[in-house]
Amino acid sequence: MNKTSFGLPKKREEVIGLLQKAYTDNDLEETEYEDRLQKAYEASCLEDLEKVIHDFPNRHTVFATQSAPHFSAPKTAARNANLPDTKTPQHMTAILGEQKLNVRKSYFTPLNVLTVLGEHRLNCQDMVPKANLIPFSVKTVLGDTRIDLRNPQFHGKTIHIAITNLLGETKILVPKGAVIQNMTNTILGDYSEKHKNNSNLIKKIYKSITNEPEIPQEELQGVEFTVVLRGTCLLGNVSVAYY
Repeated sequence: MNKTSFGLPKKREEVIGLLQKAYTDNDLEETEYEDRLQKAYEASCLEDLEKVIHDFPNRHTVFATQSAPHFSAPKTAARNANLPDTKTPQHMTAILGEQKLNVRKSYFTPLNVLTVLGEHRLNCQDMVPKANLIPFSVKTVLGDTRIDLRNPQFHGKTIHIAITNLLGETKILVPKGAVIQNMTNTILGDYSEKHKNNSNLIKKIYKSITNEPEIPQEELQGVEFTVVLRGTCLLGNVSVAYY
């Protein structure tokens, strides 16, 4: 049987949307949701992707009952040569130290961030999204992970962040127009949201301490996107800062 990959990115986003709704509506357990979500990310053809929601009564909204006739399409290997392997998650690790990374690409598989007894600063201000959904997987153990999402190119996108905190803290920086959907399970920990002052003096102090460039505030005006947080925090904290 011939496998079809044309239209896969768009269909992947639609399937993930159905999974998200099913989880929000309490039609899927968290473990089942995460398992299906991972399979959706890893699907390399439409046939595999359709299996992810094979028992959904509304699957026909994504996949027609009868498949369209197959046709011979030109190979896309050369065109996609510069794209990352969709089966291989990108891993970023900071152990016993501080690491700063500038992320300039987005992937269909989660960007896996691991911080153990250290500090991880992930700057996504220059990321160029390749899809409407941008997934992250963040694990922090006795450390501090910070993700800067103040990027005008995220406008209209949805960012999924799967969080696992064990005696650690995850900090997320977003523009004022971001919408946060917090579905994390916090056990003896804390979730908080704060609106930061954007005075020039504070910006100068921040830049001198971190040595990181600041996105001009006028570029972030009107920028709106959704950040979905899920996962578990055990004796750990998740904080969102609006700038």
